[in-house]
Amino acid sequence: MNRQYEAIELALRTRMIDANPGIEPDLSSAMLDRAALSGANLRRANLEEAHMVHADLRKAHLQEAKLLRAWLDAVDLHDADLSGADLFGAYLSHTDLRGAGLKKASIERVKMVNTKLQRANISGALVYGISAWDLDTDDKTIQNDLVITPSVREGSSASFSPTGSAIV
Repeated sequence: MNRQYEAIELALRTRMIDANPGIEPDLSSAMLDRAALSGANLRRANLEEAHMVHADLRKAHLQEAKLLRAWLDAVDLHDADLSGADLFGAYLSHTDLRGAGLKKASIERVKMVNTKLQRANISGALVYGISAWDLDTDDKTIQNDLVITPSVREGSSASFSPTGSAIV
């Protein structure tokens, strides 16, 4: 499918999500390079292993979205809301997260390179195993109550509590 039709299909899906808030769209493994999704409602969307290069997701609503092992290269997430999102194992290079909300998000085992985090709020985020190089932060970047212990994922004998502690 060519990129123009993919963009139209994605715009229609986003409108459908706005009209039906209970829908959890499955965009896993989607190729979203140069996608124009500024302000899109992608709450609880499955974007696992999605590929995004130069995508525009400014002010997008990505609360509780699943971005596990997603590839985000030069993606604009300026002022996006990723509260409670799961970015486990994602790759972020030259990604703009200025003013983004990542409260209680899982950024475990994320690789961040040249990522802008000025004014971002990552309070309560799960940060175990993160790899970070050349991050841009400022005095308004909020990094309180970060959880540095590993969460327990499926296939384990322990479970994960809402406080970020492992329960065995």
